[in-house]
Amino acid sequence: MLAILAEAGLGKSRLIAETRALLPVNVTWAEGRALSFTAGMSYWLAREIVMSLLNVKPEAAQSEIAAALQKAWKGRPRFIPSWLDCWNCLWTPAVEDRVKFLSSEALRSGILEALGGYVRRRARHEPLVLVWEDLHWCDPSSWEVLEMLVPVSNEVPLLLLCAARLEDNRLLEGLAKRTMDAACATSSACHH
Repeated sequence: MLAILAEAGLGKSRLIAETRALLPVNVTWAEGRALSFTAGMSYWLAREIVMSLLNVKPEAAQSEIAAALQKAWKGRPRFIPSWLDCWNCLWTPAVEDRVKFLSSEALRSGILEALGGYVRRRARHEPLVLVWEDLHWCDPSSWEVLEMLVPVSNEVPLLLLCAARLEDNRLLEGLAKRTMDAACATSSACHH
């Protein structure tokens, strides 16, 4: 994970753009940006990143989004209902029948498993850079997806590039905790 933390207007987005220009052609780049009004919209930032991975424009028709999602999950039908829940506009009666008796926790777990599995599978075939921009406006569901992907980045060639304003204490606290956990894992003298 690479985090860029700075005050507004100090060039976080420019630094990200310059980083992208330096990447080899075999690296897949996908990015999403949280907006001030999306902080309460479930999976907004995660959806933005997945849409970028699928090469689907945000203004694409629902049928185009559904086709890209189905293609991405070919051969993995048990994940599709959870996956489609992130795009609740794509519900069909068949999907609804498969998920209507799931608890919210089971659906949430299914979404995390589906997103994590998709990113892991993609990164095994091609190095990935996932850009999480403006995390200070990130919705809680996307934040949970990001936290779930951190250990995945230890398994496959995956870089999580995060940008946030300094006042976003969640990112700072998360980085500090992960640094402490990593240090403790290598030291027998660590006390919490």
